[in-house]
Amino acid sequence: MKKNNKAYYLRSEEMIESLKDIEQIVVANRGGMPIHINDVGEVRFGAPKRFGAMAIAKSAGAEVQRPLATVVIGGLLVSTFMSLIIIPLFYHTVAVLPVAKRKIARNKWINK
Repeated sequence: MKKNNKAYYLRSEEMIESLKDIEQIVVANRGGMPIHINDVGEVRFGAPKRFGAMAIAKSAGAEVQRPLATVVIGGLLVSTFMSLIIIPLFYHTVAVLPVAKRKIARNKWINK
């Protein structure tokens, strides 16, 4: 949830299967009427944008934010490395290997 240029992230001990489950969480009770999250703000899936700031934060609650930010940043770096370097190298190796085997076999047959 975003309010006054601050983002609030929801952590739940219960099973959440969809956005509807999050929207129906009661955050307050006024005059016997439950106030749901969707009454207060917009609920949607999205990637938090300030993981760099979270990773170096030293303010109150940083001990909870810092490990999450570190894991997400590490995951982004590893997935980028894999998709830009490792997977293309593997694909190239697999694509070139049959051609190299045929050339070696042809050379052995010609040289006999």
